[in-house]
Amino acid sequence: MSLFQSKSLIVAIIATTAATIFGAFFRETIPPVVTSIMDYYFPRKEQSRQDAPAININMPSVPSAFQVNYLYREAESSPLKPILPGSILHSGDHYKIVFTSDRNGYVYLFQVDSTGQFFQLFPMAEFKGVRVDNHNPVKAGQRYVLPAEDKSFKLDRVVGRERLFLAVTTHAHGELETLAQRLTVARQRKDAPAITQLNQALAARLEGRDGEYFYRGLESVETDQVLQVAWNQTGEVFDTLGRSLENLCENCVYGMEFEHR
Repeated sequence: MSLFQSKSLIVAIIATTAATIFGAFFRETIPPVVTSIMDYYFPRKEQSRQDAPAININMPSVPSAFQVNYLYREAESSPLKPILPGSILHSGDHYKIVFTSDRNGYVYLFQVDSTGQFFQLFPMAEFKGVRVDNHNPVKAGQRYVLPAEDKSFKLDRVVGRERLFLAVTTHAHGELETLAQRLTVARQRKDAPAITQLNQALAARLEGRDGEYFYRGLESVETDQVLQVAWNQTGEVFDTLGRSLENLCENCVYGMEFEHR
């Protein structure tokens, strides 16, 4: 080995040691001449395909077609109408929510009034002291009517903007369930600070402000399927066109706003 080669080898060894100490990025900062010498005596090892991280192509998907209808009546003699983004409802109006999933999964539905108070509409064990047993997980092909076939929700006198939040997932969201349960307990105890804190926590998650969920508008499309809804309080049966949410994502929350006057 010539004197020049010996010196070059020493330089390469020193540079390699330094690169090991300061990290792999050091190789990109040393002079090109030294890098060439290093590559000559210490060839870089090419990363094999086996070294690359594996990609899981079997990720669970949410229902590909989720039918959901928000429906209301202005008075007992009025027809059944759909609640759409921007609709105007009034105190005393009755409303129902009807949904069907094409796969087994979990559904979370919340309503928040103009004061920021969240109310869980699904799952729901009882409504006004009566058992309704609307529980997760939901079953594919089964129709769910909220609060029940023979009952309806009624708008109170707290006017302003009303919002509905819908999340459809393949697995249980323990955090949402825990927050909703704690909020129910806080209301029973009339714990005002806890109620405020829990409402704020639910808002941060469902509005996508904490980065855990992605908020989207209600991207439903009208289908040609006729949906029959019984209004058991009067014995009437209404026909309406179904609406479907397409291409749902696992961590998305679908929101809709309407005006309460």
